[in-house]
Amino acid sequence: MKKYCVIAIVLVVAVIATPTYALKVYSNPSIQTNNVSPDGTYNEGYSMQSVSDLFCTKCANRGFATRDSDWLSLSAACSDADAWNPDCFVAEHTNAAGSGGWDSNHGTMGLYWANCSDCSYAALDRTLCVKCVDNCISQFATAGRGAMWGSGYYGDCCFYGYHLYVLNNTPDMNSVLIEGLFHTNYDDTQLLKTSNGRNLYAEGLYRGVCATYGYDPYPVQDIIIDNTSGSFSASASWNTGTSATDKYGSDYRWRSTAATSDPAVWTPNIPVAGSWTVYAWWTAGTNRSSNSAYQVYYSGGSVNVYVNQQTNGGKWNTLTTQDFGTGTGYPTKKSCWATTGYVVIADAVKWHKN
Repeated sequence: MKKYCVIAIVLVVAVIATPTYALKVYSNPSIQTNNVSPDGTYNEGYSMQSVSDLFCTKCANRGFATRDSDWLSLSAACSDADAWNPDCFVAEHTNAAGSGGWDSNHGTMGLYWANCSDCSYAALDRTLCVKCVDNCISQFATAGRGAMWGSGYYGDCCFYGYHLYVLNNTPDMNSVLIEGLFHTNYDDTQLLKTSNGRNLYAEGLYRGVCATYGYDPYPVQDIIIDNTSGSFSASASWNTGTSATDKYGSDYRWRSTAATSDPAVWTPNIPVAGSWTVYAWWTAGTNRSSNSAYQVYYSGGSVNVYVNQQTNGGKWNTLTTQDFGTGTGYPTKKSCWATTGYVVIADAVKWHKN
């Protein structure tokens, strides 16, 4: 019942307050400045403050609300998080093993709250842990460091025999503590000491949060080409019109129908291969053709999509969904080859990555 009450409050606040955010992420970096590498060149507390800053920046750039506990004590950080009421709480640490010198233990592990009597846990807590650990491992692997011995995901009480403070005192949010690499392993430490290593850690956490809550970490922006764009071309037979109120942008192009090949052409530069949906925008009118074609080129060839431009003006109309490669080899063309006595409209075309 408690969680439902909290969610209801959040929804009310989201309606009233501006701006609203898709997700609220609380970052809790280690403050353990006494945790150092055997040679004294690495300090966990200072390094994790840097990782937290990078992590928060990545989340904020995606449109998530972020809050960083900075150097707050454990109790103060948990109280601060509880008052802010985030969706998730991510604590950043580095691991240690051995008895003072360099040790062979290496890699990344994560912990989530688990019941001490039966190791039961909240499913989303463990999912967040798994996603963060797996994505950190994937990022660190690009620099030659990777997985740890064992599974890498543990319930705190089942692993240690007791609850970790921050996990035990953030009950109303999904909480994890990530141990990204070992500062007692020489090779792990060399990576952690670099700006690249800290960025890889932050990137792994960011991707883990996105994967947990169903967000694309780097969504591809829609490609929209209006008739005024440099990526649009048409012959002088295509006139410019401005009178229609349902146009996209400041004007549109129109041409009388004829049995000739004189298409208007929109040429996108596709940045990512895969499935894209193509849309067209036109101005509607009774003098428009009711059966003229858009020819959409894609990686498997081209398809003709016939539309009625007497209706559905002033909005995006779906043409087709196809697989595209990258580059500029996939134009969409508007044909004027249709029943004579009408006009066809060339206004804007949009490509959306699925």
